[in-house]
Amino acid sequence: MADKYTKAALLTLQSLPKSQNTLQGPFQETMWIVVDVLELASGDHEAAAKMISVHCLASSQYGVNLDTPLQHGAKKLDPHTYEWCLKLLTEALRVDTSKHVVHALSVLLTHSPEGTFKTSQAAFSESLSGLNNAAITRNVDDIDLQRETLNYALCLCIDKPVFVRTADMGNLLSLLAGFLQPSTHIGAQTYPDIFHSIVKVVMALIRNRRDLIVLNLPHLAVVFCLLLNSLTNPLENLGQRQYRSISCRLPSWISLSQPLGGEEAALLSRLLVGLTTKTAIRGMGTAFAPYETGKDVQSLAKPFGKHASCVVAAYIGLLNDPLCHIDRETRAELTPGLFALCGMLGEKGRDALMPILDNGGKAIFKTLWSSYESQKYVGQG
Repeated sequence: MADKYTKAALLTLQSLPKSQNTLQGPFQETMWIVVDVLELASGDHEAAAKMISVHCLASSQYGVNLDTPLQHGAKKLDPHTYEWCLKLLTEALRVDTSKHVVHALSVLLTHSPEGTFKTSQAAFSESLSGLNNAAITRNVDDIDLQRETLNYALCLCIDKPVFVRTADMGNLLSLLAGFLQPSTHIGAQTYPDIFHSIVKVVMALIRNRRDLIVLNLPHLAVVFCLLLNSLTNPLENLGQRQYRSISCRLPSWISLSQPLGGEEAALLSRLLVGLTTKTAIRGMGTAFAPYETGKDVQSLAKPFGKHASCVVAAYIGLLNDPLCHIDRETRAELTPGLFALCGMLGEKGRDALMPILDNGGKAIFKTLWSSYESQKYVGQG
């Protein structure tokens, strides 16, 4: 990585100007010329660096989308040059995290040339570590970067789940938990799409990599608790100090003046119900037809039963909070997911959870369990 092409490309990526206006045509022409050069010389590092630089430059300065030529160009690279490009982008992430670099890395990883699986897998792992270390989840001024990071994780978990290794699962869940951590910064606006993206990433992991997520169930339970906490809705007519204390429990992308509602509750409920769905592990295969082993079709219901109590307790704590409430629509949308958790708990889990609750919590839990028992046998006999 010490050659002149690497240094020149890194300088280009790190010194992109912030805003200008121009036409899309020249960028398209330049990009396709570079792609044509790569078709003749797939190991040309200078052409590969220019391809990445032009893509990031066009996106950052002018809002021009050059994904199509970048996809074609990535496919034409030889394995050595492709590895060089991935290192170029992962190093750029360490220096100055940019949504345009994250997006370019996503395009390269999802359109990798043949024979580069291990290289792509290693780059994905390195990028996750870099994104976690960059503390982007606490960057309250760059919502676009947070969105692009979640889109990157979602794209790879859906299109390339075989890239995810044991250590990557912990990094992924840690990254998601970081987006949901309370922030002292009071958000001026709510961005529900961030909540949706987080839930979709977890759904993809449960559906495609059950074999790895089963090793990280405590971390998964933490993400569920934080997702529930993000549904906090303050009571009316609170004092300024009380209002601020509730705001500090929420991530920076949620404003109490625009709380999350029934749509987000329904999405979270589907995620919880998804724990009871039997899935096959997606293994090696082609990009269009990944291999699924039918010998190990199971759900996470039984193993997650040991951790379901903390998620139920988080919901009870939310209802039992004297400064907050959950409106009727949100409670109704959450009900299927809560019933799924009750089913995982079983009577032993119920009896273990009850003693640690206060009187208000016990009353809420008894009502929830009674409703669960009532619907359990509906339509039977």
